[in-house]
Amino acid sequence: MRRQLSLVGTGEQVVDGLRALKAQTAADELTLVTIPWSHEARLTSYRLIAEAADLRPSPVIGPTATVGYA
Repeated sequence: MRRQLSLVGTGEQVVDGLRALKAQTAADELTLVTIPWSHEARLTSYRLIAEAADLRPSPVIGPTATVGYA
């Protein structure tokens, strides 16, 4: 079964929605995609959601590591 879902709102509202979805589905992980009008807006969107979820940037380990949130 394929489920489509959109969450729109502040960082806090999106995080609340993601937590509710995780609880409803017992998912091990969720994938988050934002589709803003610019690259800068996309980064801002992810930053606001990460801050609302109290996530911190993960350390970069090794030459091919990417910077993310953990």
